[in-house]
Order: sequence, then structure tokens, then C-alpha cells
Amino acid sequence: MNLYHQFDLYKYNTMHLHCIADIVVFPESEKELIDFVLANSGELLILGAGSNVILPKKLHRTVVVMRDLSDSITIQDSIVTCSASVRIQKLIRTLQKQSLGGIEYLFSVPCTVGGAVYMNAGRGELFHQSIADKIIKVNCLNLETGELEVLTNNECQFGYRRSVFHDGKRMILSASFLMDCCSYDEVEQRINERLKHSKDFLDASKPSCGSVFLRCDSRIMSRLKGFRIGGACWSQKTENWITNDRNASNAEVILLIRLAQLLHRISGKTCVKEVITIKG
Repeated sequence: MNLYHQFDLYKYNTMHLHCIADIVVFPESEKELIDFVLANSGELLILGAGSNVILPKKLHRTVVVMRDLSDSITIQDSIVTCSASVRIQKLIRTLQKQSLGGIEYLFSVPCTVGGAVYMNAGRGELFHQSIADKIIKVNCLNLETGELEVLTNNECQFGYRRSVFHDGKRMILSASFLMDCCSYDEVEQRINERLKHSKDFLDASKPSCGSVFLRCDSRIMSRLKGFRIGGACWSQKTENWITNDRNASNAEVILLIRLAQLLHRISGKTCVKEVITIKG
């Protein structure tokens, strides 16, 4: 296990915000991860790909980075068990080689399998399609009891961009899926369709954390396009995205979010935040 003090997490969050953490650890096996978590009773921050978070300028708690923990993927017939730290793109490509698929719409999402399960990543609320559709069970560590648990799909309490793991009481270790049988070419076509959609509609020009709100008013968000505070800017291309255009600070990103929330309150419109704002 590698452990660092006063470590900048700039490269470990997709928004590329500078965040100096007191202690950052990189476990090299699931056993190291579990042993470390159980030995440290203080509040921990578990980071996968760091794609749905706004980190603070300073973080006075221990951060556990899981994204390079394990690349374990096992396949038996159509049942796939995958470590939480595996990148979703690697899982999709591995499935493709075995003539399996069903989650190609996630290919453009910069997340790990654990992050996708945690957020119940999907195509969007109108499509009624998410990774939960494929999940059989999730293996996790109960942070309160120290016990290893296996939760069924129903026990995970999946909803739109939600799961039982949001209560912070469990850490996802791996998940098992029942995937669809489909040809290599069929999967390739779906991947290419997703990449084209991403190129056409999603702003990849600057670092971003993806969608800021679960639900928001499109008219308000369209008027915010291009509005900036310092180095943080509401994307001109993708509504509901904040981009790090000029070495943005945490405070600048937070101010943009609060501005949008204020405009929704004034207008009497619904605004539900998706991105997770981490406190120092």
C-alpha cells in the first residue's frame, strides 16, 4: 500500500480541482483495502474515478483511492463478476470479446464499476435504462459492523441516480451482472453510437464532473450557458455541465451551482443536485 501526506488530488478528480488532502492511500489489493478501512475508524473518503464530485481546496481526512485497486473480471456463461475499481470501458470491452453486452451506453462515462453501481448510472430518466437492470448482487463491506455483505438487487434500493450506498454505511467491493448475449459487431456499433452522441452533445473540451443536477429547469439552465465565475464556466455546449476552463477553484464552482439553485428558487422551479460536494 502506498501512503502520501499533503497529496494533491488534481489528477484524481475529473473536474481537475486542486485539493490538498492530509493523507491519501492507494491500496494494492482488496485485502489491503479492507484491512486499512477496518483499522481506521475515522471518516474516510473513498474515491473511484472521481467523476461525480466537487472536492474542497483542503481535505482534512483520509482519502482512499480505489481506481487502480484491481482489474478482476470473471465470466461464466452470461454472469459477470467485476471488481469495483475496474473502469467501465474495460468491462464493456471485455464483455464484447465474450459476445456479451447491454451497457454500451455507459462507454463515454468516466467512471469505475463501483461508481456506476453507487450512482446507478444510466442513459437518463426518460430512457428508463440503467446499470441496475443488469445487477444480480453487490459485494460490499459494512463500515459500521466490519462485516462483508452480499446485497441482492432489491436490497440495493436502486432509483434514478440513487442506491442504498448513498447512506455511507457500505463500501462497494464488486458486483455481479447478468449480461445480454450479442455479437462483437453489435456491441461495436452501440459503442460507436455512444461515442458519436458524446462528440455531438457532450463537452469534452475542458475538464468537467458531468451533470450537476438530477432535475432542473431547461430554460433557466440554457440562459446560464457560457456564464462564468473566474475559471469555472457553465458549458456553452452541454446544458447542466460546469467546465474547468481556467484552473478553476472549488469556491468558483460552488458559486456557479448556488447561482443556479437561487434562480430556480426565485422562479419556483425544481432543482435537485446530483454532483456530490465534499466537505473538507
